[in-house]
Formats: sequence, C-alpha cells, structure tokens
Amino acid sequence: LKNGFCHTAILERLLAAALFAIVALIYKHILACQAVGEALKRHRCGNRQRQTLCCRQAVAAQAMAGVVFQDDFEVAQINPEGAKFEKVNRLVCKGVVYEIEFLIDVNSELFECEEGDKLTVALATSLSVDGVSEAKAIDYARGAKASLLDQFDYAMHGTVYKFQHVKDTKVEVYVSHGGLLARFRGDQRHLKKLKVDAEVYTLLRKGSA
Repeated sequence: LKNGFCHTAILERLLAAALFAIVALIYKHILACQAVGEALKRHRCGNRQRQTLCCRQAVAAQAMAGVVFQDDFEVAQINPEGAKFEKVNRLVCKGVVYEIEFLIDVNSELFECEEGDKLTVALATSLSVDGVSEAKAIDYARGAKASLLDQFDYAMHGTVYKFQHVKDTKVEVYVSHGGLLARFRGDQRHLKKLKVDAEVYTLLRKGSA
C-alpha cells in the first residue's frame, strides 16, 4: 500500500509537471502570435502611411504640373509713386526664396493688401490640375472643374511681352494682364521658363505656402 501510494504521488507530480510545461508552451505560443500580430499591424500601418504620403506627393506634383514659377513674397510697398488709377493698387514685393523683386497691379476691391502681408505667387500656363486640360477658364471660374483657382485667392490672365537681360545673370520679365502690369526681376535661373508671347495665369494667395 505504501509503495502504491508513492507511485500514485509520483505520477501526480509528473502529470502536474507535464501539464505545467504544456500550459507554459501554450502561453509562449500565444505571446509569439501576439508579437507577430503587432509586427504585421505596424507593417501595415507603415505601408498605409507611406502610401498616403506618396499619394499626397503625387497629387501635389500633379496639381502644380502647369506652374512655371512660384515663390513666396512680402509686400514691401503699395503705390510707392501714388495711385495711378482708381481701384488699382501697385504692389512692390520682395521674394523670400529666390530674392526676386516683384511688382504687380491688382484690383484693390478684389484683392486687398497691406504692407507686410505675405503672398504666394505663381504663374501657370494652364489652370487645370494636370497642366494639360483644354477646358475653358470660365468652366474653372464657375467651379465646374477642379483647378488651380481652388488654391489661390486672386487670378489674372495675361501675356509675357518682354524678357530682357539687366546685368550679369539678372533679367526682367514683363507680363500684361489687359493693361494691369506685372514685372519680375531676378536671376534668370528662376525665370527661364517664362517665354515671350506665352499666355499665363498670374495667381496670388495671401499667406506663404
């Protein structure tokens, strides 16, 4: 009886040890599965973030496809020689990135500015987001199609009528918007895409990009 009791106790201990080992293995397996799941989750999130970033970059690149010039400016003076015409302000601006001197006449009722205001200025050959659409400007103005007008506060259609060298690498580019003038003066590297007789849209937005 004594030997039988000992054998039973030993078997119980062996079973308990085996059961504990099995539970431990199951627990380790669960932890490993959780770790794999978390890793997959982080991987998927990382992929989604990268895909989102790539999509945003692609959209931004596409949206600027027709833009041949863009820079941030600060309004240094308004009508430095006095107002020449009613409801027209002449803005004299300094470029932030390319240090380009920029002068432009704007409708003072449609685009109000003060000295010290920050502006983003762009010139584009098309208002379409892909730069190649043949839609008419009136369609964009009515909001029938997505366009660069959605990103700016003020726009004028004009023609580049003069491109002249000033000194060394400095050039001046003149644009006429039906009598309202714009002039860019700066390094030719940043203005070389502006060609004489090219039709362009001059786009302005308050605040830097």
